Amino acid sequence: MGADIYPGPQFAAANQTAAFYIELPNSGVTLDGRVSVPNGFGSPLWSVSGPCSSDSTDMCDFLEDSASPAIYGVYDGVVRFLNSERGSVAPDQVILPQLAVSLWYSNYRQDEWGGDVSPGDAFILVGCE
Repeated sequence: MGADIYPGPQFAAANQTAAFYIELPNSGVTLDGRVSVPNGFGSPLWSVSGPCSSDSTDMCDFLEDSASPAIYGVYDGVVRFLNSERGSVAPDQVILPQLAVSLWYSNYRQDEWGGDVSPGDAFILVGCE
């Protein structure tokens, strides 16, 4: 999937440490992502939400209720939990496990799969604030 990840908003829940946006290339929809650390310790977890379909105004979460996958970064060729503390070094890539399968079982399957587009779980970081 040709998605772009950008820095997110500065104001969020107390346990949210970072935010990002994913632009879906075929439907033109932007999904809002969050990174949080439950209870202030442990591995960083990610979630993403957006319109339930490209022509919907209803909002949906794109992970199953029981799914709380960790988010990973690639730092100098090494995969580890995303370091999302303020002032930390940005990773070369971001890995969002279960993103592709979550979109596959959503209303975006028809829009985002096909041709040269093959959605995945790893992205090149194109910007960071």
